[in-house]
Amino acid sequence: MARNLDIDNIQRNLNTKIILATPTGGVYAFLVQDTFKINGEAVYESLFGQAVASKIPGYDYIKKFAGVTIKNRNETTLSWVQSKKPQFTLELLFLALKSGDDPRVNVVRLLEGVFPIKGNAFVMQPPWKYDIKKSGNTTDVKSTGGKIAVKIGKWFLATNQVLTNVDFDISTQVTDNGYPLYCTGSISFEPDKDIFASEVASFFLGVNSVSLGGV
Repeated sequence: MARNLDIDNIQRNLNTKIILATPTGGVYAFLVQDTFKINGEAVYESLFGQAVASKIPGYDYIKKFAGVTIKNRNETTLSWVQSKKPQFTLELLFLALKSGDDPRVNVVRLLEGVFPIKGNAFVMQPPWKYDIKKSGNTTDVKSTGGKIAVKIGKWFLATNQVLTNVDFDISTQVTDNGYPLYCTGSISFEPDKDIFASEVASFFLGVNSVSLGGV
């Protein structure tokens, strides 16, 4: 689907410039959406079940013959189970800014990050040789262990991210060299492991954590 892109405005806006550090090199792009979405979810469940009610004298008799269910209010108390990893989606623009530029190069580089590597005897290895034992510095725009680092303008930096989805449209308009003029699409990524509240805050440069946690 064709999109109306204000190319000049996108290039001038420093806050739309994105650096993606991948295992195969840096990828430079422009952010094309007006907003950047981040989500979070905490899961709470009742862990008591019928354990409290079943201890009430006559409970089994009432349940069997009266056809009613007895529940103690304490059974409905919620207990924290987990907090899910934040999911990030970025809409990107790769643009041929000068003669010889080929936006497809960056698209292919990202696509390789979601497909397995062919090893000996056709053994399938994780994309980018992903290694759960290796993690990078949280303040450097650097790829470590098959993960990516994402920097947006001067206000967002996330490291040790796993690329989970790549989806692009390639322009049918071409440059003098016959390459596509631009590619637009999206990538999705998430942290390689569960993160703490203070780590969420650290993604947003210059924002101090207000977490109530200790060490």
